[in-house]
Amino acid sequence: MSQKAILDALATRLAGSTLYTTLGGRLGLDELAANTALPLMVYRVTGTQTAQLFGNTERYDLTLEFQFYQKSSDGTQMHTLSSQLKTALDASLAASGFDRIVLIRTGTGTPSYEDDSWTMTDTYRAVGFRL
Repeated sequence: MSQKAILDALATRLAGSTLYTTLGGRLGLDELAANTALPLMVYRVTGTQTAQLFGNTERYDLTLEFQFYQKSSDGTQMHTLSSQLKTALDASLAASGFDRIVLIRTGTGTPSYEDDSWTMTDTYRAVGFRL
């Protein structure tokens, strides 16, 4: 339930970002259709930790991966997409039931070429306190 609140706030933030415009709206949680045009971004939760703190306060710590896909001819733009994601996630998120959600970039990917496209994965932690 609370993970959903964090992911909803994240989706809202991404939908209003420059990255969303650059990708033409081609971003999604966990998957996109197989024939979706490039560039695109898929993000997913790869880990979740919760801890009960003082009183009724719970700490949520989600590990997120953001995977970019780019056409072979546009591989040099991978870092631009990563920078646009960082800009979108620099300010804390407002999620229902949380005081705030802070996103921390823990890893910047290195572009990798496979088949006929480029990929790159950035990792973040989303940390928030549910009241």
